[in-house]
Amino acid sequence: METKTLAHVEIIQHIVPIKDNKSVEIAQILGWNVITKKGKYRVGEVIVYIEVDSELPNRKPFMFMKNKDFEVKTIYLKQLRMISQGLIFKLSDFEEELPTTIGSDLTNVLGIKRIEDCHVSGLEYQEFTLPYDNKRDTLTRIQSAPGLIAEGKSKNWSITEKLDGLYVTYILYRNGFKRFYIADQKGVLKTWRKNSVYKDVAKENCVHWRLRKLLRQNKKAKWVAIQCEIVGKGIKENFYELDKKRLFVFKYVDNTCLESCCQKGKDSVEKVNLTWVPTIAITKGLEIEEFIAAADGDSLVGNGIRKGIVLCNDDDISIEVISNKYLLNQK
Repeated sequence: METKTLAHVEIIQHIVPIKDNKSVEIAQILGWNVITKKGKYRVGEVIVYIEVDSELPNRKPFMFMKNKDFEVKTIYLKQLRMISQGLIFKLSDFEEELPTTIGSDLTNVLGIKRIEDCHVSGLEYQEFTLPYDNKRDTLTRIQSAPGLIAEGKSKNWSITEKLDGLYVTYILYRNGFKRFYIADQKGVLKTWRKNSVYKDVAKENCVHWRLRKLLRQNKKAKWVAIQCEIVGKGIKENFYELDKKRLFVFKYVDNTCLESCCQKGKDSVEKVNLTWVPTIAITKGLEIEEFIAAADGDSLVGNGIRKGIVLCNDDDISIEVISNKYLLNQK
């Protein structure tokens, strides 16, 4: 399955001094701001950038992160009143010879993994490959793709809420009831009949029946799948303070349409009375800073702030924006 790019070769675009501070400065890489030692890096220098939510291996040059469990998170420096996101390194900090091509993916080369998200324990998995990549967290963050926003200013962007829940995929093949599968971040469950929150929520929301309706509506589809977030009571300390579990679809997929996070997917699932993630707005012409600010709003699902937003344009290109307020609230 596809993995999210967490470490990549980039170039330092700007060095911004911090007023009345002689020890640190801001290095700008793509749309990210990283606070670093003054004078260590220069504009135009090729470096290794590691994104937030990365889990680093126990090796040089990462040993200084041992007291942080090798986890890269958003940092708020109170004295400076500034946010720092990610880490940067010189190419020479690594023993291995690294590529110098801008954008080169170093995630696997350096042994970096994504900080593991919430999943259900005690489940058994089978050796079964889904017909498409069902990973949830492979979306590019907006700070890593400022060019896409600049190029897409004339496009309509659908803004939906990114939920903080339990991820699940439900998929049904046309050739019968036995071809119903449930998958989470770790893989495809050995049997969907075994009791789990995934099965309970599927039963409560008549997911199997609704997927059959989707197959009947799309005669060319050999299979249909929905990727969802389960939120509410018993999920992640009930972040949204709901009185029951709720299922929200954020992507509809079939063999005729392998990526649909936008209006087409929303229309398809709502026809069979499944609930799409909340749509916040449909807009065009916004700057990257405006999208980042929009991610910090209140949740439309329940109480509290939202995790972030997902942007999807007319070409079905999707980008995520994680709320800085949310990131700073994480333990």
